[in-house]
Amino acid sequence: MILDSKILVNLTLAVPSCLIAAALCIVALGYRGMESVWIFAVLLTYCFFEAVLGTDVNLKFPDFHWDNEAAVVKQGTAILVGMLFEFLSVLLGIVLVFLLRIMSYHLLMGGIMAILIAAAMWIYKKIVKFDLRKLE
Repeated sequence: MILDSKILVNLTLAVPSCLIAAALCIVALGYRGMESVWIFAVLLTYCFFEAVLGTDVNLKFPDFHWDNEAAVVKQGTAILVGMLFEFLSVLLGIVLVFLLRIMSYHLLMGGIMAILIAAAMWIYKKIVKFDLRKLE
């Protein structure tokens, strides 16, 4: 329950800004139809994946001994590892788009979304089973 609220707070902060950024990109780049839908869908899937991944990384690298708030929020190992994994997940999607150009764009975007959803659900199942008393 506590970890679910952490994921929801992350989504509350990430989703609105991502939706605004996607809308501005669609207008600026002139996308129409299904391309616009895919941008929103893949972006929201990344938001969910990264929220779940961030929670999992925070459980792997808890930091209860810190001097100030900035140290735990901006300088922790969990932040570095989480950002690295999130960067690699986005980079993997970009590489797939460029390597598999012969595939249908819709099939490729659907495949990327399926991979992200499957990975997020696998991580989420681990999070749900995690006993917070182990952190003490």
